[in-house]
Amino acid sequence: MFKKMRNLHLWIGLLTSVLILLEAVTGLLLIHPSLLGEPERAPAIERSARSTNPENPVPAATTSSRPAVTDNLGAEVQGGRPAFHETGAAGAEDARSGLVGLIRGLHAGRLGSLNIRWAIELAAISMIVLTVTGIYLSIKILIRSNK
Repeated sequence: MFKKMRNLHLWIGLLTSVLILLEAVTGLLLIHPSLLGEPERAPAIERSARSTNPENPVPAATTSSRPAVTDNLGAEVQGGRPAFHETGAAGAEDARSGLVGLIRGLHAGRLGSLNIRWAIELAAISMIVLTVTGIYLSIKILIRSNK
């Protein structure tokens, strides 16, 4: 029974580690679009906080010439980043508050007004290193057990 559980854990870990590696690499690339040859931009949350008219804030993401599209989760994105559409200061607060605002902020490297981009980068690099070494060790175990 122990050997079957160990083999199950090994194979599930090996298969899902490929997905974790893919998520970590693509997340790091989204944080640093310059690695893909694109210019660095301010995160969508920072762009949405800026305004040209203090009485009716319109986020920079909504003034783009590119039309907004919906991603596979139903969230509106513009230029590969979340698009926020507010009609006033109350709308801006609603877009950045609550669980969805917290999650979007974390993925943009923000925790409230605190910049935690370095922590997100460190976590992505750590996941990449741990996943690659885990795949290597799993393959060594599989090769050793087939002898």
